[in-house]
Amino acid sequence: MPQPVSVLTEYQDDFGSFYIAGRGLPERSVLHWVRPGLEKIFTRIILDPARGLVMLMTPSQPHEDAEAGVDAAIEEAANLLDQDMEPLRKFRWRLPGADPGTGPEADCSYYIGAKALAYAKACLQGQGPEYAENHPPDLVVEIGVTHFDQDKQAVYRDLGATEYWQARAGERRGDIELEFLALDSATPEAALRASRVLPGLTPEAVAAAVSARAAVRPRPAARRASITQALREHGFPRAVAAAGAKGQGEQTPQPSLP
Repeated sequence: MPQPVSVLTEYQDDFGSFYIAGRGLPERSVLHWVRPGLEKIFTRIILDPARGLVMLMTPSQPHEDAEAGVDAAIEEAANLLDQDMEPLRKFRWRLPGADPGTGPEADCSYYIGAKALAYAKACLQGQGPEYAENHPPDLVVEIGVTHFDQDKQAVYRDLGATEYWQARAGERRGDIELEFLALDSATPEAALRASRVLPGLTPEAVAAAVSARAAVRPRPAARRASITQALREHGFPRAVAAAGAKGQGEQTPQPSLP
C-alpha cells in the first residue's frame, strides 16, 4: 500500500521559499503526483519515482531575485569568455524512458559551449525539446539551502549534468554565498574552487557580481556594467590560466564550432 500523504513535510529554505517534500515514497505514490496543472501551483517541481523523492516548491520574491542575479552573472561570464550559452528555464529534466512529468525542474540550468550552439540550431529546426531530452545540462543552479540538497545533487548527477551550484541567502538583497560541485568527477559531488564549465569563475566572483548588480540603479546597462566590473575585480576572466595552474578548476577546451 502507498504511504499516506502525511509522510510529506512542509518547510522553507533560507530564502523563505515554501516547500512540500518527502523522500522514501513508493514509486507508485510519486507517480500519483504527476498531474496536469500541478506546475500552475508549484513553479519548481522534482518528482523522482526511482528515489521516492517528491519536492514541490513555490519560490519567494528574494529567491527569484537571487535567481535573476545569478543568471545575469552567468550570462556575463559566458560573454567575457566568448562562450555560447543557452539558458533552459522551466525545463523538466528526465532520464530517457522515464515517465512524462517526472524529473527535476532546476531554478537555473544551462548549456555552455558546443551544446549551447547545437541546442540553438535544434530550436531553429523546431527540435529543441527533443534535443534537451537527450542531452543533460552543463550547469545546474539551485537557489536556497534545503534538507534535500543531497537528493537533488544525486538526481542531477544521474542525469549526467556536469556541474551543480548551490546558493545560500545572506541578510540583505544581493548577499549570497555559493558552492560549486563537480558532478562528473571520480569523486561524486567534489567541491570546486572554480568552475570547469566557465573556466576560472569562482564562487566569490559570482557572489560579488550578484551583490554589485543589486547595489546599482535598476537599469540594464548599469547592472551589466556592475557585473562586469565585479567579475574583473575578482580576476575573471584574466585568472583562467592561474586558476588551472593552482587547481582551482580545470579549463575544459571547447571544440571548434561552425
